[in-house]
Amino acid sequence: MSKIITFSDRQPSGTFSQIQLDDGKRILVSFTQTEIAIFKLAFKGSTPTGKIFKHDINEFLDFFCVRVEQIGIDGSLLEAVVNYILPCKNMEEVTEKMNIVVKDYNDPAVKADIQQKLQKQLQKLFTDK
Repeated sequence: MSKIITFSDRQPSGTFSQIQLDDGKRILVSFTQTEIAIFKLAFKGSTPTGKIFKHDINEFLDFFCVRVEQIGIDGSLLEAVVNYILPCKNMEEVTEKMNIVVKDYNDPAVKADIQQKLQKQLQKLFTDK
């Protein structure tokens, strides 16, 4: 299984995690206020050499919470995403798995369905206390 090299969640230094995949290559999962991005890394993880995945953070969060794992109020999206991709053996698997999360995000019917399911999750989250 892949392993976590660094993990920084909600720190002044940023929200990111470096992962060494089973094949020895490294990736960086990074969150900003506007996007999630996963970079390939070279030179033992010191240099980003290109993005293998990028998506709007708000839309990604909606899709992830419906299709993969509901993130609670105090939950960590970074932790959930890292746990989701840790079983991947290589970058191709990471890219494929992440693309499945946001599959058909441009389809208005899919977006409406995701929003409806998310609304139900939120109602349950706030009423089941």
